[in-house]
Amino acid sequence: MHKIIGTAGHVDHGKSALIKALTGCEQMRLPEERARGMTIDLGFSHFTAEGLTVGVIDVPGHERFIRNMVAGMWSLNLVMLVVAADEGFMPMTYQHSLVALSLGLPTICVLNKIDLLDAESLELQELLVKEELFNIFKQDIEIVKVSTLTGEGITGLKEKLTAILNLQTLNSQLSTLSYLYIDRVFSIQGAGLTVTGSLAAGNLTKEETLNHFPSGEKLAIRGIGQYHHEVTAAIATTRLALNLKGIKREAIKRGDLLTNFAAGEEVLTAVEVVLAIDEIFNDNLFKAKNIELAVGTNCQIARLIPLYKQEGDKFAIVKNLVRLRFTEPQSFFWRQKAIIISHGGSTILAAASLFWAGATGSHHRKKLALLAGKHFNSHNELQLAVAGYLKAYKPLDNAVKIGPFYADNNYLNNLLTTIKTDLTGSSLNFDKFKTAFKLEQNFAEALSDYLIKEKIMMVVAGNYKLYSEKAAITLTAAQHKLEQKLKEAALVGLHERDLTNVKDIKTLNTAGLAVYLDEGLYYHPASYAKAKEVILKGKTAGELVTIAEVKDGLGLSRKYVIPLLNAMEREGLLKRQGNERVVL
Repeated sequence: MHKIIGTAGHVDHGKSALIKALTGCEQMRLPEERARGMTIDLGFSHFTAEGLTVGVIDVPGHERFIRNMVAGMWSLNLVMLVVAADEGFMPMTYQHSLVALSLGLPTICVLNKIDLLDAESLELQELLVKEELFNIFKQDIEIVKVSTLTGEGITGLKEKLTAILNLQTLNSQLSTLSYLYIDRVFSIQGAGLTVTGSLAAGNLTKEETLNHFPSGEKLAIRGIGQYHHEVTAAIATTRLALNLKGIKREAIKRGDLLTNFAAGEEVLTAVEVVLAIDEIFNDNLFKAKNIELAVGTNCQIARLIPLYKQEGDKFAIVKNLVRLRFTEPQSFFWRQKAIIISHGGSTILAAASLFWAGATGSHHRKKLALLAGKHFNSHNELQLAVAGYLKAYKPLDNAVKIGPFYADNNYLNNLLTTIKTDLTGSSLNFDKFKTAFKLEQNFAEALSDYLIKEKIMMVVAGNYKLYSEKAAITLTAAQHKLEQKLKEAALVGLHERDLTNVKDIKTLNTAGLAVYLDEGLYYHPASYAKAKEVILKGKTAGELVTIAEVKDGLGLSRKYVIPLLNAMEREGLLKRQGNERVVL
């Protein structure tokens, strides 16, 4: 079993010496660190005991390196808060305690340098430290007394650590799938690009493909190093060195995220976010200013903007939410713990967690202010409550699928009522339809196709009208010609991007002379019927339909197969199961 622990505490309180006493490894690897006798960047080592392999991260104690300290603590199963017995609680002891509290990390206190005090003074100092810890954590924090100089208490500390870790389940994970925040990037001669980080959940195997965020690039694992040994697989929680291919050295850095899942499923990438404030440590928080946000091993400058809600004729600050704007996209998990640090300083202003990622227009801010403090099971559920619809990669409960989107039932019913009322006795072109009902371009396109398919709307002379079976659709010469072209296209179909007039194909769709598949692709009804016949031939209910067999059966590439299967899914012929479909 593997676990990761780390140190925290004020500079010169003996963190590096403590780790050397536990592991036998010297922590100061940089020449500047050895020259100054002070940890600047993260140090890494490990020890084994009682069936455990314990990775140990040494973090800097000086206030100027608070960001490196946060980067080292995000993945820990346990924090050792080191306090020198001769000095007691100091400014960075307090700040580091706030980091551990903010990240929700299990913590013990190691009272070091006990050889410097007599028994009575040591007893008094222990009581003072215990009181300081209780004031911060609001609970008793266990204190273990040691001397890294004489070795007193080190064996007992190691036994205490292994006992705690052996009883621990995995720390609260952001995902059940694998993820790792990068803390070092370097090149090894003969091997190439290598990164290190803490695998916080899941497992990784050699040759596996990972997604890199925020770029979205796919990277292959050429090799895995685990505590100076090459392995073919690794299980969380553990320290890893990954030899990667698929990206240039300058395109990857500390703070980047590596995962084995795709964007939009669990990773949220956005330029603007809203944070839920978990703890406020500084009253100066709710003012527009630049701050630094520490998440995982990443620390980025952002513009903090308070959120306001209307109370009668006045506006009041929403005390449990703040809005952040970055200069470039950042990647997060929903409800991920984050720490707000003063820009250019070392003061921790607040502990927070990601509440909303994406657009923060006035409509969103108004809704978010009303929803502050309410419970949601997922970011998707929150998105439905705020925007009414979202693009989702998995089916959502209590939502209707509209193309690549899902719409909240209540939102859709209210919207349909408004549309039917506004279109009674009148018509709208697409631009006016989009504007009148305050819809984003992509959703407006998907919704209009859905309403035409559901026979709620129809296209007449290029405009949307309420559907009527009595209303004859008279095709123009160009539309007749397009219908013939669609028929001749067979299983290749026609794509919206290749048409000079998209309204003509939508008119054919309304008239039942074209079938919309997905992603802008249309088939003639006869071609669609032929494709369905081939796909379902010999299949019975409950059998799987794989992408590979559809590609072989129809002689089509994936870009045609996926829209076809999506259309059949909407028709109720198939149901998605992972990457495959099940016959209904």
